[in-house]
Amino acid sequence: MTQAKTRSAVISRLALLAGVGFAALGLGVLFHELSSAHLVSQSFRPLEESDRATAAGGRFLFDELYNADPAKLTRADFDRALEDSESSYEKASGLKIKSDQRKHILWPRVQSAPYRKAPLAIVYLHGFSAGPLELEPTISTLAEELGAPLLVTRLEGHGLENTNNGASEAMSRARARDWWRDTNEAMIVGNMLGERVLLIGTSTGAALALTYADLKEGRGSSDGPAAVILLSPNYRVQAFGAWLLEAALGRWLATLFVGAEREFAPQNALHAERWTTRYRSEAVHEMLLVAKRARGVGVESLSMPVFTVYAPEETVVDTSEIAKRAELFKNPKSQTLAVDWLKRHELASATFNPELVPRLVETLRLWVRSAIEIEISPREK
Repeated sequence: MTQAKTRSAVISRLALLAGVGFAALGLGVLFHELSSAHLVSQSFRPLEESDRATAAGGRFLFDELYNADPAKLTRADFDRALEDSESSYEKASGLKIKSDQRKHILWPRVQSAPYRKAPLAIVYLHGFSAGPLELEPTISTLAEELGAPLLVTRLEGHGLENTNNGASEAMSRARARDWWRDTNEAMIVGNMLGERVLLIGTSTGAALALTYADLKEGRGSSDGPAAVILLSPNYRVQAFGAWLLEAALGRWLATLFVGAEREFAPQNALHAERWTTRYRSEAVHEMLLVAKRARGVGVESLSMPVFTVYAPEETVVDTSEIAKRAELFKNPKSQTLAVDWLKRHELASATFNPELVPRLVETLRLWVRSAIEIEISPREK
């Protein structure tokens, strides 16, 4: 009898401990979701409230152009404003931007001074730890074939020379709100370049592009993108347990689990040149916040056509998150294409799969011509 009572007491205590443990786990998950949602909100809210805001409350890149008479602007005005912006960044940060990875515009060969808006302009957003040349020459070739000016931005902390570990430190200082500012700024300029804008993003750049389109859709704004192309969109990474790094302690947990720095071996010379291959692991937390914000977009409410292209066998982002959104997009011209002839997250560029660049460009070009009802003339030869 005594033994039975003892066993019963032990079982009761174990049950109590298990209940407490499950309750604590539940509270932990709830705290994680609430804290990560709060972080996402705080990262994006300042710029959602004002299109022209900057993360630091500073001067808008194109203030003097935005307020100028568009009929008096020239290509040189745009180029000078971009270069002044990058030079100011270098001076303030003490860091050096790689010469071929600065914010820039690739212009159609047809000259016009003052500048006349093109029927279509393209804005490109690169991915996390990559840079403006990530998919080159794919994006510039597409722009050339469409006869469209191409604005290529550089996300905060990317495309830097790693002198004295400067690139690594810059990545750790960058925040999701900085990348959102860069996206917002690029699209404002894109709308100055073209009557309509095609917004293209790769990986985390695609997550930013989708979030921007969603914001403009929600506001009923007339200056949102006419169409969006999402290349290997980052809704969620495949890495096990990455969701833990989304919460309030995410930056600390990244350092704990990943180490102070994350480094990967470049697979060729262009990979080493075009990517930041070593950075403080804290930066991963900010990337995950961008992905989480993109997961919250109700793609079924987007009226503009969206073209999603991804490699189903890739190993970086969770392709099931891409696939489950395939049939949800509202516009009948929207399409999700799982390309079995591409095997990498990075799709095709001079860096990876260069022989497939023409095929990828043609895939994108055909969709754009079918999705955007506007007369587009190729660049003059």
